[in-house]
Amino acid sequence: MIHLHAILEQPHGQQHPLGSSDESRRQHHTTTGHNRPPHNNPYHLTPNTMVQICLTAEGVPPISYQWQRDLGSGWENITGAGSTCYTVESVQLSNDGDQYRCFLVNDCGSAYSDVATLNVNPRIKPDFDCDNDVDQEDFGRFQRCLSGSGIPQTETDCQTAKLDSDDDVDFEDFDIFIGCMNGEGNPPGC
Repeated sequence: MIHLHAILEQPHGQQHPLGSSDESRRQHHTTTGHNRPPHNNPYHLTPNTMVQICLTAEGVPPISYQWQRDLGSGWENITGAGSTCYTVESVQLSNDGDQYRCFLVNDCGSAYSDVATLNVNPRIKPDFDCDNDVDQEDFGRFQRCLSGSGIPQTETDCQTAKLDSDDDVDFEDFDIFIGCMNGEGNPPGC
């Protein structure tokens, strides 16, 4: 989940109404979820995963929300996206670079949220847990799937461990796996 949190406040904790002209104190953003990218960095995803972008805004109620998307040709309203969250059910490689933001309105004015940029990368085969690294967790799964040279691996959960595209999981697959292993939190080496 991508979570943007907008707090509108004055120096001593008094809240500004939404639409304040004091841009230096207008917004504070945080992210929550399994992957916590640094502020303003793209959100890294793999194909066929769901992403939910949420915004919490504090200001004079009621606040209305309108999510917008930029696919490279300018911002467009997303039909029916008028709540605090917007969900992309299944991101694809074609969503790489898509940008999302929310337009907020209340009786005191309007404001835009920060932009969330999707970075969709092809899944690296040895990244079995789809967390964008090849690490010890992936190695544990690979070990469980080793069948040996010429011995077909038939377990459903082990089909993705056939890295060299034959029917077994053996030292040839291991060589491919090791070439990708780069440790927790690091991009795969292949």
